[in-house]
Amino acid sequence: MTDRPLRLLFLLRNLYYLRNFEAPIRALAGRGHDIVVLADPAKHLPPEVHALIQALQRDLGPAISLLPAHGRQDFRQRVADDIHTARDILRYYTPPFRSANRLRRRAASKATPLARRLYDRSRYWDPARNAAADRRLALWDETLPVDRSIAAEIDAINPDLLVVAPLVDLRTDQIDWVRAARAAAIPTVLAVASWDNLTSKSRIQAEIDRALVWNDIQKREAIDLHGVPEASVVVTGAQLHDDWFDRKPSTGRDAFCAMHGFDPSRPILLYVGSSTAISTDEPAFVARWIAAIRGADDPHLAGANVLVRPHPMNFAGYGVLRQTAWEPVSVAPERGGLPVTEEAKALYFDTLFHSDVVVGLNTSALVEASILGKGSHTIRDPGHAGGQEQTLHYHYLTAGRILHEAASLDDHVTMLAATLRQGESDGAADAFVTEFIRPHGRDIAATPRFVEAVEAAAAIAVAPAPSANRLRRLLLDAFGLADHLAIAALRRLRGRNRNPSAQAPQPAPAKRRAQDAK
Repeated sequence: MTDRPLRLLFLLRNLYYLRNFEAPIRALAGRGHDIVVLADPAKHLPPEVHALIQALQRDLGPAISLLPAHGRQDFRQRVADDIHTARDILRYYTPPFRSANRLRRRAASKATPLARRLYDRSRYWDPARNAAADRRLALWDETLPVDRSIAAEIDAINPDLLVVAPLVDLRTDQIDWVRAARAAAIPTVLAVASWDNLTSKSRIQAEIDRALVWNDIQKREAIDLHGVPEASVVVTGAQLHDDWFDRKPSTGRDAFCAMHGFDPSRPILLYVGSSTAISTDEPAFVARWIAAIRGADDPHLAGANVLVRPHPMNFAGYGVLRQTAWEPVSVAPERGGLPVTEEAKALYFDTLFHSDVVVGLNTSALVEASILGKGSHTIRDPGHAGGQEQTLHYHYLTAGRILHEAASLDDHVTMLAATLRQGESDGAADAFVTEFIRPHGRDIAATPRFVEAVEAAAAIAVAPAPSANRLRRLLLDAFGLADHLAIAALRRLRGRNRNPSAQAPQPAPAKRRAQDAK
């Protein structure tokens, strides 16, 4: 433990991320440290998040402060957006992402108009040209000065350490906060928030002093995909999942079945939903899946209880499943139920615990099911290829043998029937947990190692970043300003030529970024 109390600044994308770091925040506060949480204000937080915020403030008192974050506010913000989103596009034209068509399109959709020009020119997969372009963009980025308003806020908070998550969002202002902290000689730590963060989003575009990752797989990703020095990567385990290892079910099977109108003598098939990044039309897919189950030749499978748990951020449209012919079917919680309160956690745990088979496309619920010793099933659906085999993190599940793939719904039904008859017995789930979630041993929690790594990082001596060459900075500012003025003039000219009366003013940069994040 450090010999003095620390002031730790947690910079989170939004307050949803409190769930990912609740255990370390509580542990750090329990060791006498002050926690300041900065997060983008969200207009419509679910009640579970409000309950978590209230619980943290009640339990930790003055040891925790929650403040709104903001982004770069000078005109160079547009230049920074151009550079960062262009580099994100180039990332998806490197060999590891050759098949990631959907991720590539998503990066382009978040890009600025100037960066999309680069997207148009990068379709030919010229590694040398793209690498040179990326180096040039990184050099330009280095010339941008730290935003004064961000520097002033960091100075007012006066932290000993900045912990940032996830840092790898497409079009994120967190890059500017990391650079402002380093300019003030404050150590910086990237805390990996989820199992897919290092493969499905942006690259790390700011120098960090430490990266806290879950396992050796993520360590290799941090080094190979993001250029983090090996000495700066610390493997802690998955602090997000610590609570699952000691938890017990809060209800018996009969009581659980009664909650859903199920016959406890029948098996329970659980379908776990995915985020919108994986599927935008999942309810229609689930309807096809249920129809295939009900049409199975095996009566044990055809008459099974079906429980559908939508993703907490992708729960619209499941009313299509309320068909009498498909009973017994239950959709719960109907609005996803983010598992952050004790009640929501218990319900989620019970749902996995009492299910006989877990099915999904590509979601962290399949990882959580493995902690309970359960393998999962999926169907490689052509309509969801962009969210399955075209992502890198999907292959963690298949390589770990906890996800049983079927090439079609018919094959899937056959595999489910066999699993219900024979059960899971190959030990793949336990092996996956040891490798991916608790690499230091199944009985060794991640949170204490996370806390130790944070305290150690606070002692890192950081030399203030040298200021950019003044001439280079002025040239870049002139280039960026002139380019954006030219683009704006061209837009106005084209707009007047199309329909002069229909032109609406462009939203302010901060508002536009908020719209892009939706």
